[in-house]
Amino acid sequence: MGALVIWELSARAGWIDPRFFSQPSAVAAKAAEDISSGLLWEELRITLVRLLTGYVVGSVSGVVVGLALSLDPPMSLRRVASA
Repeated sequence: MGALVIWELSARAGWIDPRFFSQPSAVAAKAAEDISSGLLWEELRITLVRLLTGYVVGSVSGVVVGLALSLDPPMSLRRVASA
């Protein structure tokens, strides 16, 4: 909590460039505005859909490649020879 107070005071005093570190109060105000307008929930939905899509595509392709490699006889021989 003390770090937020120091951050806020430093930003208001002009010691911190607001282009890089906005004031915590400005961030909280924008968050409240986005929540009340519904923008935050829409953006969260889009992010979760993209996250789950990437996870499913990566998982399915990984399983397919793993199965293909396990069914390839030279790969099976290499696995036994290396063990």
